[in-house]
Amino acid sequence: MDLKQFVEEHRDKIQEENITNITKHKIEYIINYVDNWTYINENNPTCSIINFIDCMCNAGIYNDCTLSTGMRVLQIFVSHAKTHPKKQYNLFLNDISADRIEVIKELSKIINSNNLKNIHIFFECLDVNKYLVNISKYQSYFAFGSCSILFVDPYNFGDVNVNLLREFADKYYCELIFNYFSSDYKRNRKNASASEKIKKMKESMKGIDGYSIELNDDDVLKLIQNHLKKSKLKFTFAYQFRTKTNVPLYTIIYASRHPKGLEEIKESFWKIFEGSPFYRNEEKSKQDIETEQISLFDDRQMNEEYYCEEAKKLTLEHFNNQEVSYKEICIFLLENSMLRKGQVLRGVIKPLIAEELICKLNLNGERNFTEDKFYIRNVVDEKKL
Repeated sequence: MDLKQFVEEHRDKIQEENITNITKHKIEYIINYVDNWTYINENNPTCSIINFIDCMCNAGIYNDCTLSTGMRVLQIFVSHAKTHPKKQYNLFLNDISADRIEVIKELSKIINSNNLKNIHIFFECLDVNKYLVNISKYQSYFAFGSCSILFVDPYNFGDVNVNLLREFADKYYCELIFNYFSSDYKRNRKNASASEKIKKMKESMKGIDGYSIELNDDDVLKLIQNHLKKSKLKFTFAYQFRTKTNVPLYTIIYASRHPKGLEEIKESFWKIFEGSPFYRNEEKSKQDIETEQISLFDDRQMNEEYYCEEAKKLTLEHFNNQEVSYKEICIFLLENSMLRKGQVLRGVIKPLIAEELICKLNLNGERNFTEDKFYIRNVVDEKKL
């Protein structure tokens, strides 16, 4: 597949702006998760249909030949479909631009050149909100026995009615990956000359209790996460991406019905970002990259040590004077800290036991931690004394 030639032939229909490092890392983050998610679900005997829904898919390729998220997912599907012929892999692609849909159609044929029978691709050219409503015509593919990811990556805040994401998640078994464009919201919410933009932003948050244009971008992030958790998507994790000047650009919100999803997205986070508290859009020289690789382990270890200390404090404060299970502590920290599952027991629970700040109840023996409960000391009142 000669992507350079493909780009040259379709350059007038492909995004003119060069892809940024921030976009490349966003794609790698999502794709690492999707690859693991696909592997898990295709080995799940109750799952026969695997769906990825890209609501704003773009043309499928950037002018430097980098493939978009949707096309990278198609590559994963092609690879997995060959070895799992009894599983059905469906890719749903939508974009408001007819030109971009035309390009991605052609590119899809190249990537799935063998036209595998258990891969199906569905194209639409609609506004994202209309698409989220009209996608119900494919509901037979989202029935019992299917696993889906709904991926919504808008160009601006206000493009997507957030409540439609919740409605989809309540109807169909899925996970959600949503790009919250915080910088766009922050830039425009008090811009007197952007009345139409403000109107769109208000419309996108329609139906979300507690929303006001007076809320800052951090408050809106929390509000969106809480709103999604009122649906069947009970578990969320948000990761921030920043510009070269260290200004927050957008946040990728992940939401799942199952805590296993939280575990997997955290594994992807640590693999791609090495525990960095946010990703900063930097163009690095070869020397910078080599230096970074040498110090990578130290950085990762330092990040883990810092997060563990932070998580210990969070645990003591949140569960103060309570009896809680390992599962409750683990889920809380997966959502509210940067830690992944394997770090919770090693870096938080066992050290707190050693410090006599929590007590293991040994309901299933001294060595069994994951099926046990713990009493968290009343450290808040003790501090007051």
